Amino acid sequence: MHTKVKAILHIFATSVIPNAPHYHKLLHTSPIRSLRYFGIILMFLIVIFTLCIFFFVVSVDQTTQLRTSLTHALSSIPDNVQIRIDNGIMSTNLNRPLYIWSYDHLNRPSLIFLVDEHQTDRLNSKPVALLTLTKNHLILKTNEITYTKPYDTQTYIINSDSMSRFMRLVTLYAPQIQVAFYVSYFLVFPVLTAFWVSAIVIITSLCTYTVFHFFIKRVHFVRCIQATLHGSVLPFILSFFLLTLYPGQVSSLVITPFLVGIFSLVSVFEMYFDEIKNDR
Repeated sequence: MHTKVKAILHIFATSVIPNAPHYHKLLHTSPIRSLRYFGIILMFLIVIFTLCIFFFVVSVDQTTQLRTSLTHALSSIPDNVQIRIDNGIMSTNLNRPLYIWSYDHLNRPSLIFLVDEHQTDRLNSKPVALLTLTKNHLILKTNEITYTKPYDTQTYIINSDSMSRFMRLVTLYAPQIQVAFYVSYFLVFPVLTAFWVSAIVIITSLCTYTVFHFFIKRVHFVRCIQATLHGSVLPFILSFFLLTLYPGQVSSLVITPFLVGIFSLVSVFEMYFDEIKNDR
């Protein structure tokens, strides 16, 4: 076991930065060996990434927090409130917007629900709620992503009793919801991350192969994947680090394929450096 770990660390140290001496040797190394090395590194990174996201992003004590937040939210709902959605238009019996707040474990407020029949499809108010009901649209806002949907032509009536029943139901089943969420998270999140990484490696390898095929006729797609497997380790480490620090930021997700693509190009160039030099 110690010998295998030492061998993996040696490969990591010699290939984390693309260089001609090591990457040229990959032409005479089995791609399966590179795939096995990348798989071990990827599993280690995904485990660390999953745990970091869980402890730094997902609240560990969400049951108590959820109950406290919903209790406060229930107390902020007026007894006589009525929200009516009819023929695509929302109206209320209030002469002011309805705000429902939630509080985290540090007692910091966040607006989770806003009803304002005077708003259109634009989020003009500050702060922005997680869920907003305007005159004509339902708006869901999470970080940088905004989802807007117009109401349908059916009739809906929401009053304080129905909202209270819903929130009490969520509070009652909060522990079960939390357990189900944790199980789903630890099962689904690593698998989705592995698929995301694999897709980026394959797509960037294909792009790299297409670019170099015009210059090196002897280049092989499998070797491009092999070089990318070694060269993409550092970009994925940087990407996981950024996603842990700035979760939900679309820019952190977008920058990853570009970093892997650049390292893939450099890795294949170093792998075929002698061939490129001889062709000249």
